[in-house]
Amino acid sequence: MRLAVILPIYNAQQYLATCLDSLLSQTFEDFCILAVNDASSDNSGQILEDYAKKDQRLRAYHFDNNQGEPIATQFAIQLTNMMKVDYVARMDADDVCLPHRFEKQIEYLDKHTNIDVLGSNMYCFTDGQTDEGYHTDIPLVDEDIKVNLSRAVANILNPTAMYRQSRIKSLNIHYNQQPTACDYGFWVNCAIGGATFANLSESLVLYRLHPQQTSNKVAWIKQSSLLFLEKYMTALFPNLSKDEIHGLSIINNGNGEIHLNKNQVEYAILAYEKIKDTNQSVLGENRVLLLERLSQKIQTLKEVVNQH
Repeated sequence: MRLAVILPIYNAQQYLATCLDSLLSQTFEDFCILAVNDASSDNSGQILEDYAKKDQRLRAYHFDNNQGEPIATQFAIQLTNMMKVDYVARMDADDVCLPHRFEKQIEYLDKHTNIDVLGSNMYCFTDGQTDEGYHTDIPLVDEDIKVNLSRAVANILNPTAMYRQSRIKSLNIHYNQQPTACDYGFWVNCAIGGATFANLSESLVLYRLHPQQTSNKVAWIKQSSLLFLEKYMTALFPNLSKDEIHGLSIINNGNGEIHLNKNQVEYAILAYEKIKDTNQSVLGENRVLLLERLSQKIQTLKEVVNQH
């Protein structure tokens, strides 16, 4: 088997059948779906069982107690580690795959053996309004994706991700390290482990926007993403102190508004002064672009400080 698809599910009965239909009707057929029902209290479990009876590619697993998406996903990752597959794909139960998603991604990864993680753009739409959405515009090449990892936004879009199993398995990364933003943390750890990234320009997933999704819990995500971001910035700038990394990470965190106290402002500015001439790439990132963006952040920060 060439592909395993990780699909965590919790109370997704409203969207689950549409998601499963989009997966099971892919033009590429040599795959299985590892669907983990995280003790849903709605009809999600029964929907899974009904589909599993009709298509053996769907493998349903049911938790007795709700444990959260990170643990459900880690459980599926552990299952893939015991399988012999070339690639692992991610999917969310409220989204929709375009029919040729797997075919396009596997064709690319087969041809580009230097790439370990492959995503794509998405078409984002408000639930029930598919004609009023927008396409994401994310970087396509490794060095620019790694710059965006330093902002914790627009790097690898989780529902579009597919990775090379042998390479990522060798890194022994645990997904469930925080209550949320674990997808970002996973890609950070992949990058630190030396993985290479790419994105396809085409939108291969329809991403549903609705009030119930975890991605709307901005403050929660901001805190978790900051912890992963600090780990990434430490790898990029190992000579900075913990306080300097913290200040620099706060101003570069793209998840929500920036709030710094006086000490954090001073440490952020000091950190930039120390790194502004470090032109050598560490993880394969576009160092020039990274420093340019940090310079803009620091300049804006100084202007705000001067105004007050």
